[in-house]
Amino acid sequence: MVSRIVIGGIIAAALIIMSVAALSDSDDVGLLNDMGLKLYELGKYDDAIEYFDWVLEKEPDNAAALGNKGLALGGLGMYEKAVTYYDMALDAEPENPLVLNGKGYALINLGMMEKAMTHLDRALEVNPNYSAALGNKGFALNRMGMYDEAIKYLDLALEADPDNALALTDKGIALLSLGGGEEVLEYLDRALEIEPDNAIILTDKGSILGAFGRYDEAITYHDRALEIDPDNALALYNKGSTLDDLGRYDEAIKHFDRLLEIDPGNPAALSGKQNALDNQARP
Repeated sequence: MVSRIVIGGIIAAALIIMSVAALSDSDDVGLLNDMGLKLYELGKYDDAIEYFDWVLEKEPDNAAALGNKGLALGGLGMYEKAVTYYDMALDAEPENPLVLNGKGYALINLGMMEKAMTHLDRALEVNPNYSAALGNKGFALNRMGMYDEAIKYLDLALEADPDNALALTDKGIALLSLGGGEEVLEYLDRALEIEPDNAIILTDKGSILGAFGRYDEAITYHDRALEIDPDNALALYNKGSTLDDLGRYDEAIKHFDRLLEIDPGNPAALSGKQNALDNQARP
């Protein structure tokens, strides 16, 4: 499985049964860090942060735990706070490509594209074949509307790792933006063969289905994403937008409101809600 950011390793699921108290008393920071990563992969971001905090109580400058806490904060959509922890990790290890990539991804989500590209480029200077960083650069270029350039980086990411599911997803989105037809769904389908429970890929497929007017199918994919991650901001926004397209304005507004509970002031949610209210008010 490839994620946009991976720092450190994972451990066997059997460790889940270990006593929380025993782990918190452990001096094995590697075990605590790995346990946090496992919880992160299960989408239990708050629990993961608890483990990284235990590591940091024992070793405040532990770069892996600092970076991993940034990763978990990003999972909660708390990108500004995530950047703070990435910065502390980079103070300890300035050339760590995993942390540079993580910070780059957080900066993309904060709309700070120039700084994001700087960090991704630094990660690629250290490791030119780093698939996640190449894919994130493609992701950023997509956000900037530079679709042809995005595809170049996404292809490089896929050369480095053909199973980079998010790079496949982003390539499908780039091709759609360049006028591609329903054949772009093949990229999303390939991505879901690799990561069938990835909420981002599921809701992205829903959005592409919606772009082709296949709204009922789109809702199904957004719902699958929200079953996996009920607080996923992108899935809440995408489902709200699709419900708006279907004329189901009350339901759309509920989804935008849910997103605003999670992230007050989210500009996309505010815009989506206002659009649904305007559509609802039309005779």
